[in-house]
Amino acid sequence: MLSNDTLLVGDVLRQHAQNYPEKEAIIFEEKRFTYKTYNERVNKLANGLLNLGLKKGDGFAILLFNCSEYMEAYFAAHKAGFVLVPVNYNLKAQEIKYILNNSEAKVLLTSDDFIDTIAPVLDQFEHIERLILLGTKYFENMVPYDGLLANSSANEPETKLKETDPNVIMYTSGTTGLPKGAVRSHRANVLTFMYCSLEYGFSPEDKIICSGPLYHGGPWGFSHMHLYIGATLVIEKKFDAAKVLKAIEQEKITTAFFVPTMFNMMMQLPEKKLDSFDISSVRVLVAAAAPLHTKTKEWILNYFSDAKLFESYGATELGICTSLRHVDQLKKIRCVGKPVLGYEIALFDDNFNQVPHGEPGVIYTTGPCMCDGYYNNKQATRESSYGKWFSVGDIMKSDEQGYLYVIDRKSDMVISGGVNIYPAEIDNAIMTHPKVVDCAVIGIPNEKWGESLMAVIVLKKGEKCTDEEIIQYCKDNIANYKKPKYVQFVNELPRNPSGKILKRVLRDQYWKHQEQKV
Repeated sequence: MLSNDTLLVGDVLRQHAQNYPEKEAIIFEEKRFTYKTYNERVNKLANGLLNLGLKKGDGFAILLFNCSEYMEAYFAAHKAGFVLVPVNYNLKAQEIKYILNNSEAKVLLTSDDFIDTIAPVLDQFEHIERLILLGTKYFENMVPYDGLLANSSANEPETKLKETDPNVIMYTSGTTGLPKGAVRSHRANVLTFMYCSLEYGFSPEDKIICSGPLYHGGPWGFSHMHLYIGATLVIEKKFDAAKVLKAIEQEKITTAFFVPTMFNMMMQLPEKKLDSFDISSVRVLVAAAAPLHTKTKEWILNYFSDAKLFESYGATELGICTSLRHVDQLKKIRCVGKPVLGYEIALFDDNFNQVPHGEPGVIYTTGPCMCDGYYNNKQATRESSYGKWFSVGDIMKSDEQGYLYVIDRKSDMVISGGVNIYPAEIDNAIMTHPKVVDCAVIGIPNEKWGESLMAVIVLKKGEKCTDEEIIQYCKDNIANYKKPKYVQFVNELPRNPSGKILKRVLRDQYWKHQEQKV
């Protein structure tokens, strides 16, 4: 009988290793791996983890900076059937603990860089049975990464998988302040890779650069879709505008995904420096995660004059839903295009009636690339679902031609540097400060990052506090990128009759003269 379960993320790596053994798959710093070598290393890691007792369906968490081993770990999990849990490396110990405990991950792969971070909560991990370490700071219960590979078989792991098996749990914060884990299946991810490759015109001859964090849905997805089709992936540890442009020149990069802040950082380099790079090899650029400012878009089209620019809308839960193609870039302003292959989109009002063209509505999507819901959080899944539809709460409108425009988003979410930040979590942290009686964190305009965080605070009667004290308190309790850049002290916060803080009223004074409101 023919197998119906062919949409498996890891299968193609074996095929590429057989068909193109000497083709380069992964490039990171001085390391260059062919598909044959890369596939063997992936198999060794998968078998090593299975030999440690990890089983199909077990959670496999990764806490690393970008590196070649990150992609080895991803594909080892894909082949062996482990459920991946990428962890944001900016998080603090308590935040990491929550994600590992909520996801029920059994193994954590990390490096020397994070040992000091996780040390205070190591004994609070409820399900972690093994720690795999990339580095030298070994202690009890840790397994050296290189040793695991050295003592394992390079044969294909013999795990029977189904398309509908969970492939990854990607954590995205919710309005309650606690992260939510979006469960994505093999089938959903493979179809995302296929549909996007068709939409953007990616081919096996492409070479993509990944400079965004591999725990993030965008860099994760675009790196995977290139390996899925047999292209070459060049990994940068972190984004540096000049280094990325130099890598584009040296490696003859053809495709790239950047968030708008990355483009802004490139744009701010001295003109003489920009002119020194040969970036003519780039043929496709994709921007997503936040809107492009008009001046940024015009700069991209001028500087990367040989490339086609796409602007897309998506979410961890949804995949990439829309695309504004190159030919429409200057015709449609503040537009994210039309639905991509595989998606249906509807804009609903509060009563789930579809809104007419030009009217705002919450975007709901459906299709085979969607997540299966939130892990260990049935309530959040129900709240985001309506029949076959799923939403992350963003507000859009459509024109007569069916093009979609983002006009708002989940009322409180802030996008800074392409990273989604949910202020409720920061509100909760600040509210534990002994001098604070009320708090609302909002996003205000920032030319470089798109938005910056401002904490609007009401102090207890008779208390005095400084901006620096609040910012340091946040720095001590939550991830650095979540701390507010600005603090404003007020006598009271605006509220509606039911008592809900009106954050829009607080934001309006800062956004009213901006060309875009998100």
